[in-house]
Amino acid sequence: MKHRFITDQTRRIAVANAAPLRIALRWVYKNKTLPQQARTLAMLRLAEMPATTSQFRLKPMCVVTGRQRAVVGDYGVSRLIFRADALSGYIEGVQKAMW
Repeated sequence: MKHRFITDQTRRIAVANAAPLRIALRWVYKNKTLPQQARTLAMLRLAEMPATTSQFRLKPMCVVTGRQRAVVGDYGVSRLIFRADALSGYIEGVQKAMW
């Protein structure tokens, strides 16, 4: 379980470090007013970057259990932990629906 957390943290650090360069290269590549040669060079530099630095390769992960499926985005925990905490009253403003 611990290796998942370590791998996730290293990926998030790599994405954060590469984000400014990726944003700049993407802006140059999509800007139609720039010369074609500059846009092509930006596209090639983007293709040369490691795939693990892409933000779309990150997966949401529960901070308690490390589960990658069914993570409640606002709270950062899986649905199982969210339900248990909500029923116990640890999450303020959340209660079981009754109708």
